[in-house]
Amino acid sequence: MRSAVSDDMINVMLRQMGAVSIKTSPAYISIAKFEIGDLRLTYMYEVKDEHIYLQRVDPYPMMIGKIYNDQQVVEIIAADLQKFKNAYNSSNFSRFLHIASDMSSINVEIENLFMRHNVSKADLERIDAMMDSLHDKLAEMEEESPFITKPAPAGTEE
Repeated sequence: MRSAVSDDMINVMLRQMGAVSIKTSPAYISIAKFEIGDLRLTYMYEVKDEHIYLQRVDPYPMMIGKIYNDQQVVEIIAADLQKFKNAYNSSNFSRFLHIASDMSSINVEIENLFMRHNVSKADLERIDAMMDSLHDKLAEMEEESPFITKPAPAGTEE
């Protein structure tokens, strides 16, 4: 019964936050959709025993993680929505969405490559070096770029 109660409580709170639709399956898997202008954000969460598994499905997939209570799910979704609202009006937002979508596609392509082919050590090392370079560039850009919103205090998740 815990799953049904948690699921119902989350759904009520998300509707109050402006969810345009929420659909729940008998297995306590819920899909909640929000809109920011012409952008649709979709979250999927599964209430299972003492845990709630949460992921953003759209505009690009991202596993958010295992959550331990109803309130955390709502707080995480609210914070995520706020980040998208803040970034939505940026002139670079559509480019960001394109890059994020490309990254999701790359994950699938890499998995397909490694699961179906015997990739050489040299090729793996080249991909690893490119990933290291990308991480370094992202860290550099983070240092040089001003914040859109104030960052969360140290030791807290944003």
